[in-house]
Amino acid sequence: MFQAALRERLAADARFISFGRAWCLADGLLSFSKRELRQVHDFLLESGVPESEARLVQEVFGRSEEDADYALLRFSLNYELLREKRDFEFVGTAEDYLWRPAGRPAARTGLLKAGEVGQDMKYLEDEPPAAALEDEAWVHTLTFYEIENGLLPYDSGAKLLLPCPFLKEQKGVWLEFVAPQLEGLALFAELHYPSGNRGGWIDGLEELLVNFVAGARLVIRRGERSNAFIVEYPLAEEPQELSLLRYDERRQRFVFETLPIVFVVDETQILEKTRYKGFNNARRLEENSRRKSPAVLAYAFERVGQKSSEGEKTIYRASLDDLLPAVNIEKPFSKASLVKFMSTSPLYRKDESAEGYYFYTPPAGEKS
Repeated sequence: MFQAALRERLAADARFISFGRAWCLADGLLSFSKRELRQVHDFLLESGVPESEARLVQEVFGRSEEDADYALLRFSLNYELLREKRDFEFVGTAEDYLWRPAGRPAARTGLLKAGEVGQDMKYLEDEPPAAALEDEAWVHTLTFYEIENGLLPYDSGAKLLLPCPFLKEQKGVWLEFVAPQLEGLALFAELHYPSGNRGGWIDGLEELLVNFVAGARLVIRRGERSNAFIVEYPLAEEPQELSLLRYDERRQRFVFETLPIVFVVDETQILEKTRYKGFNNARRLEENSRRKSPAVLAYAFERVGQKSSEGEKTIYRASLDDLLPAVNIEKPFSKASLVKFMSTSPLYRKDESAEGYYFYTPPAGEKS
């Protein structure tokens, strides 16, 4: 309470300025020339990764902790870089400050553009918050969509584990992930915070996720720094071989491939041939249709559902458990968001005779 009151008093006093939780007398602030700021910008461009203000002070200005103005120089540089929003962007945390050139997010290597991923993840903002993390770890079951696009959702579990925005209007934060079980694989990733009509996600995880299949379970814990995390996966008691769905880029069709699986998988989420044989040798949806939830869900019903007739109408019947992994090939859904979506259209209805089953009736005139 005292700290909050003190911050309020300082914020109302024009003699003081702040960066994050640090305060300084405005008259004591160091200034920087355009040439010096350009040198900082050039150093960040050459580095290729975000850098701390401590490293910038050392490498660009040649100062060290032994210099009397070292702490003031660090504060002043942080304050100045924050003001220069057109040239610099903060991607750090409350404990670890990091800067990069503005407009230089990590390049996406997945199938979708960043804006498309953000729109796909919008549903996450309607999900209820998680109460707590079990054993201080975020446990997440992978989907086909996530593996193919090299990302993880910023869901309720992730929000409890990963750092919150430190500054107002902060768009993202630079993270490091290490997977000791994969020969110490280490990679950088970027957490995109929710904004406007977009949900959040962690991008740049292709090299990690390519080692897994849909249904694999990841356990993510905090590392030694506020922006560092450890990725682990529980091993299966006995290795098994499963015939699993993948997309053959050369043939432009879905195929099944037998793979050795040594990690624990959620049996309800794996895209195994016995349950998903309807995808075998099937073409993908057209690219523009993959962006539309009705088209994605219709495609899933047609591939996993039981086809029958109701009068002159064609209908499909499928279980929610079978539909969920199927729709998550092209577009992310949680079970709750999928049920909510189906409740908004007369094309879908519950099978009142069987728990967890739904009917889909294609619109009149649509081929099925």
